[in-house]
Amino acid sequence: MTPMARATATLYLGVALPALLVALVPALLVGGLWGPHGGDALLWEAGGFPLLETARLLAPTALALGRAVPWALLAWMILGLLPQAMALAFLAPGERSPLEQATLALRSLPALFFVLSVTVLARVIALLLCILFAKGLTPGLAGLSDPVRALVHLPIVLLAFLLLTLLRVLQDLTGTAVVLRGERGRDALLTGLEILHRHPFSSVGAWARWALLGFGIAVAAWWLGSRWHAGAGLGLAALIHQVGLVGISWTRARWLKRTMSILESKSNL
Repeated sequence: MTPMARATATLYLGVALPALLVALVPALLVGGLWGPHGGDALLWEAGGFPLLETARLLAPTALALGRAVPWALLAWMILGLLPQAMALAFLAPGERSPLEQATLALRSLPALFFVLSVTVLARVIALLLCILFAKGLTPGLAGLSDPVRALVHLPIVLLAFLLLTLLRVLQDLTGTAVVLRGERGRDALLTGLEILHRHPFSSVGAWARWALLGFGIAVAAWWLGSRWHAGAGLGLAALIHQVGLVGISWTRARWLKRTMSILESKSNL
């Protein structure tokens, strides 16, 4: 198996396995309520009575599980660093044994967690600033129609999207610096910021190409899965969705490989 294939498989499993665990909880609850036959198809029957009845009966359980959601999301974010670290270790140049690759990935986790914490905090601050700016404009737009207000707010939405994109690219460049160079979190952040400062368009453009391809694969898998679900059954639709997820993981692995080229060719640090 090539390094790219191993990285793709690692990223796929890093998404598919947690999603499977999360999906099993409501599946078991619904199955225990309605029995093993029919799956969740009955929830979407005409009239919506089974769906409403399921929500009513499982409301206490859902509220109890809901209290654990923030902690589960935090655990998912932290554990999600391991597939990224393993993928970068697989893609890193040089010959390494599987044990050396695993050691490299595990050694990088503390710095990757620091990078994740900083970039998540930066995302929250960026979104809050954009929301506050939009709210500050609201009193002056009171006499305008809804389409005009939406048009005025459009630049703020685009600004928020641009800031989130830059932070996404920064996080990936920084993570590559952590694994490829062994830099600590702070030094790796400075490396990523320096590259973005010197080459913002080429770095973001490289990310955008692979991100758009991944988005196209996701849309195609959803469209094909919906068509096959109506005709050939749930099994084939699920298979198409998983193939699409593998394709998205491949685009992610290709982008991570590209960050290594960007780091080596454009950083003079």
